[in-house]
Amino acid sequence: LHNNGGGAVVYVTGGTFTGDLGADAATYVSGGTFNITTPYTSAIEISGGYFSFEVTQAMCAADYVPAAGQTTIDNKQYYTVESLRVAKIERDGQTQYFATLAAAIEAAEAGDTVTLLKDATATAVVEITKSITIDGNGLDLNTSATCAIWINAGNVDVTIKNLTIPANSNVARAIQIKPDCNNVKLTIDNVTASATYYTVNVCSNVDDLNLTIKNSNITGWGAVNLWGNNGTVTIEDSTLTGVNDKGYNADGWNNFGVIVVEGDTTGQTEDHAFAYDITVNNTAIVVDSTTGNGQTAIVYNNQSVENAVTLESCTVELKNENCSFLCDDGADSVTKLKGTTVYGTQDIPV
Repeated sequence: LHNNGGGAVVYVTGGTFTGDLGADAATYVSGGTFNITTPYTSAIEISGGYFSFEVTQAMCAADYVPAAGQTTIDNKQYYTVESLRVAKIERDGQTQYFATLAAAIEAAEAGDTVTLLKDATATAVVEITKSITIDGNGLDLNTSATCAIWINAGNVDVTIKNLTIPANSNVARAIQIKPDCNNVKLTIDNVTASATYYTVNVCSNVDDLNLTIKNSNITGWGAVNLWGNNGTVTIEDSTLTGVNDKGYNADGWNNFGVIVVEGDTTGQTEDHAFAYDITVNNTAIVVDSTTGNGQTAIVYNNQSVENAVTLESCTVELKNENCSFLCDDGADSVTKLKGTTVYGTQDIPV
């Protein structure tokens, strides 16, 4: 392949090339396999393909870097490149690319969809303050922050979908709504998320929440942890797992649950969840304790008032003798089971 100038511009998207490579004029390579003995690459821009010679940064197109190591194809070793583009926004027929998920969210406008293009890495919480969709595109958000994503504004409509937030010891909360953020609509769809404490966490003084979790796998000490008032929660076609792995406390202070409707059990404040309507449909609830603490499927904590949970066509599995179905320390709470099976190692207190 030779492009020695004369105004010619060459685009290579595929094919196999053997011999010399002469790219002394504009040559854009996005694919193909190059078995090259003598490369001349002063004007090449590489965004894809496989090369028998080592690719340098000078050969890379904008937003690309040489990939670490080599790739084996048909018992031969090749060099390639990788994109620095982590996320994109498509708007008005134009595509913007971003090196971090946080940068894409900051640039997004209300109604935009931010789509991941590769696994994202973060060292600080990813903050959402506008009505947007985050489409994880089947990829991961790996973070060293104590909270992976939080919503820090009221009157927003946010969708988080097709995303995995993997388990690690840093993440205490995976998806959180911050205090005083009212009228939030949050949809969590096809998300796998793990946290060491409260995986989906709604903070105090959050009024008029509309939360939907569907087609998702949520795991934590508490899978869903709710403060606030007058919220509607719908969970469907999902798996919620609550594992109590905290140090054993004989006084019960480390007892917890999978779905927890909160209240200040210390009695130091009057903070509590009020008037939640929670519907769980076609969902598996797994209750486990590995340290001897109590773990419960549904918890209405002390001071919570007038909350209701309905389980329809669900299964509840109590993994061992430290697990139970219901802890009702709240006032005027209502729990309904419709076509739901609860099974485990002890009698079910319902």
